[in-house]
Amino acid sequence: MKNKYQLDPSSKKFICPKCEKKRYVRMIDELGNYLSAEFGRCDRSNSCGYFNYPQNTNPDIMLDLALPNIRFLSKKDGPPSLIPDYYVEQSQKEYERNAFYLYLITLFSEQDIQRVFALYKVGTSRKWNGATVFWQISIQNEVRTAKVIKYDASTGKRIKQPHPLMTWAHRLLNLKEFNLKQVLFGEHLLSHFPNQTVCIVESEKTAIIMAIKHPNYLWLATGGIQEFKAEKIKVLMGRNVVVFPDTDFHFDWSQRAKSISKQFNLNLIVSEYLVNCTISLDQSKGYDLADLDQINVDIANSIKREGESYSNDLLILIQRNPCLFELIRVFDLGDF
Repeated sequence: MKNKYQLDPSSKKFICPKCEKKRYVRMIDELGNYLSAEFGRCDRSNSCGYFNYPQNTNPDIMLDLALPNIRFLSKKDGPPSLIPDYYVEQSQKEYERNAFYLYLITLFSEQDIQRVFALYKVGTSRKWNGATVFWQISIQNEVRTAKVIKYDASTGKRIKQPHPLMTWAHRLLNLKEFNLKQVLFGEHLLSHFPNQTVCIVESEKTAIIMAIKHPNYLWLATGGIQEFKAEKIKVLMGRNVVVFPDTDFHFDWSQRAKSISKQFNLNLIVSEYLVNCTISLDQSKGYDLADLDQINVDIANSIKREGESYSNDLLILIQRNPCLFELIRVFDLGDF
């Protein structure tokens, strides 16, 4: 029997009834109506795990008709709306007020940062006094939109209190009847680097940091956990692709990668690196590649807590590769 219900395929999020975070995806029926609020799934699969799926045979499923039908909110047919290149060019300045840029210069050389910002056309917005603009530009060099996000210049974290400071370029430009069709962040670089291995991560921030640290690979971002989908990934046909899921969505992305690979005859390799490197840490937090510097700190603290007396040379190796500490711990190689 075909399921009458499914998770809302849009990017809209609600407050989770369990963890009370705005990471909750509601269920809809086959006509596009939202079900009552208890039916849905929390995106925080490890730290929350709430998932309530209605049964097809349950005649008492209530609809939430106070919310608009999802069909009226879905993407329109026809070509995508575009933003003139002029706005991209105008945004590529005033980095001295860009909070993300100010955070990066505490970690990397300005020369390397400016090189990567120029490649990815990262911009600065006057919104929130220095938000970062991550343009989504297609492989045909069409500017689809941009995410505009405010970061904390000291920590590099997104500002989420009292509410998340994130919006879209087409909204700031007040473009009416905008037909948004997103693409991978960094997709325009595919034609510039045809022979580089492509690495897929979730966030734009992580893609930028990894592009600075590992420039021999082409780092692209889906721009959201639920944005790892065939519509975006099919542009990578014929490329060598390695996928780096956040740890709390490793299983979900692995399953999606299998499905997308079959659909488009792609060979998407899902890396186990992050899962292996964080196996001894608190999994409820969730980690991505940009967290590895902090993971190194956590590993070093773990070594101190357990009273291990490693040599300085070995400690340096462990800090460079956190997985080594886990091997030593699991196989009891304390005298190594």
